Amino acid sequence: DAQCVVYRGPDAEHFGREICFLFTGDDVRVVDVTDASDGGGDVTLSKLGYEGVRYAHQGWLTCDHTTLFVDDELDEYYDGIGTKTFVLDVADLDAPRVRFVHTADTAFIDHNQYVNGAFLYQANYAGGLRILDISNAELDGRELVEVAHFDLVPSKQGNSWDGAWNVYPFLASGRVVVNEMNSGMAIVKPTGLLVETRSRRVTARDAADVNGASPTCCIRFRPNTASSKTRNVLLAVDAAGIVKHWHVTSMKCLHTTSEDPNQIYALDYRPDGLKFATAGQDYQVRLYDEATKTLQSTLSGGLGYQRVGHSNRSEEHTSELQSP
Repeated sequence: DAQCVVYRGPDAEHFGREICFLFTGDDVRVVDVTDASDGGGDVTLSKLGYEGVRYAHQGWLTCDHTTLFVDDELDEYYDGIGTKTFVLDVADLDAPRVRFVHTADTAFIDHNQYVNGAFLYQANYAGGLRILDISNAELDGRELVEVAHFDLVPSKQGNSWDGAWNVYPFLASGRVVVNEMNSGMAIVKPTGLLVETRSRRVTARDAADVNGASPTCCIRFRPNTASSKTRNVLLAVDAAGIVKHWHVTSMKCLHTTSEDPNQIYALDYRPDGLKFATAGQDYQVRLYDEATKTLQSTLSGGLGYQRVGHSNRSEEHTSELQSP
């Protein structure tokens, strides 16, 4: 299996590149495929063969592209152990490492898993749907915490290939779709998913540890209108020129846009929520279409004097834009 992304993680060398995480059975590979369609081929950045590998089958990234969860489909079958989830630190794409291994109390074969917000949704054959709190996954030596499960085939237990094959946890309704090998699918609605480890101390780190991370400069909630299909959307911009749409309810990153190398200091929505605008260091205002997230126009001008202070950048703006 594989997951491919436009990389937005902390490894500045590869930021904005098309990166694929490949699960080959023998190892986990990180490959840059940005130039593959132009005949340039792909570039393998790293290979990780973790201890105890039987069949590295599938995995999924966190939204910030720093952590990768990997399932090995055959280790439970051959080794008779509890379900293992390998938690990888991929902050350095050229040198990923195993941060820790989570071993469940139950011994079911794992097949597919996906991250949505603070939770990892696993389809574990006879174990059914398993939902894990991953709030502390970025900390070495921490454990994941199972917070919910749903058994599709209660008659099957242990190392059986019957049961949950795949899971889809990305519906705006919060419902989760789980399909079973033989009898179809189930649609479930998890309730009471509280992240017990949500509150923790955040300490300042050295610049080398941050590895290019930039501060968030401005946030705005998207106006809710009658036509809004998804509500509770937050827009955030940072000093690295990144624009992110977040679904606050699910804590999922919906979309990312880059204005690199511009530093963005201000943003606002049009009152109807159909357009948003950004402004920053390059003293330009960019107008985006909310539905497509594409740049519609750029407002340039002004004196543009390169002086120290506020004279050469936009620090704040408020939208009074109206439909033509």
